[in-house]
Amino acid sequence: MSGPRRVMIDANILDHLHRGNAQVAKALLDMRAAGVELYISRHAYDEAVTTPLPRHATSNRLILDAFKFKIAASDANLVTAMEAANGFGAGKTHLSPLDLRVAIDARSSNAEIWSLDKGFVKLNDTAAKSLGVAIAPESQIKVVNGSQDYRIARKLLNLPVIEIDLNGNVKPSSSPPAAAPPPAPADPASPTAPAGGAPTPPVKVKGGAAAVQRVKQYWVKGGGVRYIRGAALAALAGILYQKVLKKLLEQYIESIETRDIPAMLAKKRDEIRRAQLRGYRQFAVISIRIVTHSYTSRLAGNQFHPWLTAELRSFKLATSAITSVDENPAVDVKYRGTFVEMVDTQDHTYSFEVAFFNDEQLNALEQFRSAYMKIGTQYRAPMSDSENILRNEIIRQVKILFGDDAPELAGFPVY
Repeated sequence: MSGPRRVMIDANILDHLHRGNAQVAKALLDMRAAGVELYISRHAYDEAVTTPLPRHATSNRLILDAFKFKIAASDANLVTAMEAANGFGAGKTHLSPLDLRVAIDARSSNAEIWSLDKGFVKLNDTAAKSLGVAIAPESQIKVVNGSQDYRIARKLLNLPVIEIDLNGNVKPSSSPPAAAPPPAPADPASPTAPAGGAPTPPVKVKGGAAAVQRVKQYWVKGGGVRYIRGAALAALAGILYQKVLKKLLEQYIESIETRDIPAMLAKKRDEIRRAQLRGYRQFAVISIRIVTHSYTSRLAGNQFHPWLTAELRSFKLATSAITSVDENPAVDVKYRGTFVEMVDTQDHTYSFEVAFFNDEQLNALEQFRSAYMKIGTQYRAPMSDSENILRNEIIRQVKILFGDDAPELAGFPVY
């Protein structure tokens, strides 16, 4: 190849920039510094800029503009020859129909193909030679899994900090750039990743802190130490013990919040994911049992020796919010020498919404489903080849973003 090096990217290169793939970002920066002519195939451009959600479309377009990408022209005279070279008997092909369109654009532009798609990564030299294409060595960069964030892509590429709203509108940002995460493991069998290498964010908690605060306030205002009464000494002791017990309760609940509940949510991660794909909201329903022990002197008649314990009684998932306080009306009384021990039990049940996917991701899933349903007529058979190709591409994207089981769980019909 004479002249400067030419490289044409596939759309998945842009996806990996938004997932925080630092090696992909470095390779792109190195190419620009070396004067490489950068191209993107027409199919990849449509996939990255024309059809996705407005925020992602704007981010991709701005990156392409910043690095002066050109849209590769396709030579119609190459189509027949490359379609013939793509087949190798019994209906088998080296590349999928969509990947072949990318290859035609690359050959038309005399450019190397840079793609992390398996179809190109595993293309052997003989097949590449017969197709008349060259695979860029950067295609061997390790893939990463994870959710996409335009702020991370811009930080990796040393681009100015901006804000892009959900409608794709751009405005300067006064906030610091997002920190690029370390590359996620590419192993789709990882126990923390859904099938298909989908994003693996932690379970998100909505309103959990407020719910816990209500439990604390209820206990302090009305459900805590209720047996301190009588003489001034008892009143003084009551104030002291209220403060001590309040602090003790906060420590108990902090332990439950930071240790027990996250451990339970981690075990329920895939259950939450699957429920959201089916269209259900999920609430973590927590029951905390608080047991207050109050000791009364049978001689003095004053109660100023309370104590308490708190523990996580139960954890479950529900599709609606639940809040209740169940008090044991019968106080357990035990006589211990000259003291009477009274044990008061309260079960505080509260809930907060949890999510694996955020609202933007669920909106994207709904747009994928809507696009899938609109291609062709729903009950017409057989569908055209172009309709099948487009539907299969939507299913492929949904599996990448949400997991291999997502199309079935989200109700994508099978034709």
